[in-house]
Parts: sequence; structure tokens; C-alpha cells
Amino acid sequence: MVFGVILFVFFGLTAWLLFAVFRLEIDSRRGIVGVDWGSVFGVLWAPAEAWDILHLRVFGWGRQIQLNATTGTKIARPRAKKNVQRSGKRISTRILIRLASRLIRTFRVRKCHITWDSGDFIWNAWAYPVACILGMHINGTIGVNFVGKREVHLVVENRLGCILWAAGKTLIFKH
Repeated sequence: MVFGVILFVFFGLTAWLLFAVFRLEIDSRRGIVGVDWGSVFGVLWAPAEAWDILHLRVFGWGRQIQLNATTGTKIARPRAKKNVQRSGKRISTRILIRLASRLIRTFRVRKCHITWDSGDFIWNAWAYPVACILGMHINGTIGVNFVGKREVHLVVENRLGCILWAAGKTLIFKH
């Protein structure tokens, strides 16, 4: 009975981790860059507040980490690596391209609002039709302006289960 409960909790947590949404958000209006994996893990960087502080959250526990903080530890020198010969089969380029293609297709763009000005009228004129064509094929808007406004708001989501499924499907069924 106890073994069954432990097994049920283990599989429940595993399923929850596989289906928890992994989210990347970049927003230049609010001045944040964040990575979030459900309620498991999160990192938020707000360069508008301070360039060298990360806000870290793991299972509800939060902490601010200063990146340029020095510690009293000595930096170890990297050791010389020995030449190791590879054994086994190499993965073919065709399978790697198929794997990359399937992994890219697992990502979902939830928001994409890009307004850009390069500062050069000629480059903006060349980029304007490209932005219109790209804007028709994505979930969001891509625009080129001529007034100096630059904004990016991008939200991309994925699930660990989708990534593992695409990788397993590619590597197991190689045809």
C-alpha cells in the first residue's frame, strides 16, 4: 500500500514536470528578460533596475543573486584534456537536421510584437517588405518604423515532454 502511494506520487510528479510549461519572455517596454518553468524554476533579469542582479526562484524559494560579487575562492586552472577516441556510431547529418527541425517545431510563439528602426532610411526601406511578409506568418506583429522607436515583446513556450517526444521520435525512428 505504501509502495503504491509512493509510486503514484512519483509518477504524478514526473508527469507534472513533463507537462509544465517552459516560458521565455523578453519585454523591452517593461525592461525584463525572464525564464520560467511552471512553479518549479524561474529566473528574472531586469536590466532597467540593475545590470548585475538576477532574481532566482526555485520551488517558491526566492533570492537575488549579484553577478559581479567576488568571493574569496581561488580560481582553479583548467587541466589539460587527454585525447579520447570516440567509440561507437556517429549520428548522421541528415538525422541531426531532422532532429533540429522537429525540436524547432515544438516551440510555440505566444506573443511577438517587434517594432524596429535601424536609424538608416535605406535599411528600413529594405526591411519593411520583409517585416510585412514575416508578420503574416507568425502570431503577432513585426513592423519597421521611421521614427526611432525600438520595442520587442516576445513570449515563447514549450514543454519538456514535447522536446523529449520529438527527440525520441527522431532518434528511434530514423527513416
